[in-house]
Amino acid sequence: MAFIVKKKVNGKDYFYLNENKRIEGKVKTKTLAYLGKTKKQAEKKAHEIMKKMDNKTNTKEKQKFKTNPPTSISVEDMAIFCKRKGFVYQSGEIYGGFAGFWDFGVLGAELKNNIKKEWWKFHVWQRRDVKGIDGSIITNPKVWEASGHVGHFVDVVVINKKTKEKFKIDKHEIKNYANNSNYEIKGEFNPMFTTQVGPVINDSIKAYLRPETAQLIFTNFKSVYENERMKLPCGIAQIGKAFRNEIAPRDFLFRCREFEQMEIEYFVNPEEKMPYEIPDVDILIYSEEMQNKKWKK
Repeated sequence: MAFIVKKKVNGKDYFYLNENKRIEGKVKTKTLAYLGKTKKQAEKKAHEIMKKMDNKTNTKEKQKFKTNPPTSISVEDMAIFCKRKGFVYQSGEIYGGFAGFWDFGVLGAELKNNIKKEWWKFHVWQRRDVKGIDGSIITNPKVWEASGHVGHFVDVVVINKKTKEKFKIDKHEIKNYANNSNYEIKGEFNPMFTTQVGPVINDSIKAYLRPETAQLIFTNFKSVYENERMKLPCGIAQIGKAFRNEIAPRDFLFRCREFEQMEIEYFVNPEEKMPYEIPDVDILIYSEEMQNKKWKK
């Protein structure tokens, strides 16, 4: 893995791109390139060099896969492997399990905690403009009313009459199923889990398990901004549980009812110029048409 190092020579800063490699059981550091005398110049040049290195690596990997194509495995195979190796178990499996809920075993818990730790270290500890919070799973229900989740966080349930499969669609997709005799539209539902706050049902308050982690970042923004004496642009990060009452949870960990999110909300003044530039990044985005073609195949 390549990384930038700074060296001082006669009181002046010089930046280099180094790489660590394990050779005969020992980790050795090799200097790949000189990057310049300023951090900004070094980061720009390092980005260009590492992009070229990635392209070369990808070309080699493609050639490798042509001669030795990878063996594909199903989601079911992955679930079996993760259980056998102690990563993930179906929650309450000795009582038949509970669809959409999973427990992380010894290795799974360590892996998940390592990912969260590294994410927090990179996005919060190593940045001056981002601070972290840990919000409550249950909050005042007015938060979800104000955000539009109560009134507009709504999907439509559709049943395939032949296979009996249930799935959800957006409201604008109803026209695709309304006049099709193979499908039955069961009505709207809100995927937020509800609960009662208070020991006596008649006197309790209806509340929700949060469906996302963003809203408490927004509601706590003023307090965090003032406590930490932050200045725009700045961000607030959070890692935590979120819940969606999925109609048909499936595909192992890819569609669950309880999951964890890692999120940053970044705040800027639209009338001010950003003090830094985002380097060129290649992002693959699937349009709605591309996604429909993929699922039809």
